[in-house]
Amino acid sequence: MYAGLLRVPAGIMAEIVAHAQAASPHEACGLLRGRDGVVTALARGVNEAAQPATRYQLDAATLLQQLDWDARGEALLALYHSHPTSPAWPSLLDAAWAYYPDAVTVICSLGGLMPVVRGYRLARHPLTARPSGVQPVAGESALWAMPLADGYAFVQRRANAEDWFRVEVLEVQLETIEATWQTHASVLE
Repeated sequence: MYAGLLRVPAGIMAEIVAHAQAASPHEACGLLRGRDGVVTALARGVNEAAQPATRYQLDAATLLQQLDWDARGEALLALYHSHPTSPAWPSLLDAAWAYYPDAVTVICSLGGLMPVVRGYRLARHPLTARPSGVQPVAGESALWAMPLADGYAFVQRRANAEDWFRVEVLEVQLETIEATWQTHASVLE
């Protein structure tokens, strides 16, 4: 886990932005692999969400690529997606469905004059009491939420019980680096 810094070659950072722009008005999504906090490659994914303009669901074929990375001594360092019109901040649903706690969430916003790319760690913590003030989430019949200063609080209905949790949003510095011939970064299609 690389808590505070993720190093991304300039070419891969440009590919994240290009993928976001090509997919707009839908959200783009994909994976970043590497080792020791340095991204070595990007795998473009397919957004299979029912409402791709405001949500993303990465396709299974892209997710399965992780199995091959282990053999090369690499790992999933980050999942990336775009926000075509909203800021580069994790949405309520980004936080609720964050299933990779060791991976950085990279968001490319196209909502301003220039693209903005930022990274976050989404840390899920159980709550000992049901949070008050949660409101139903549109389109999610079993989820209630509310914003907090540092993330979100959630109530999720499961069968005959409820899960109470919060997701803390921690910014991760993205350092753009230049790839050298020896550490050439590749883009996987």
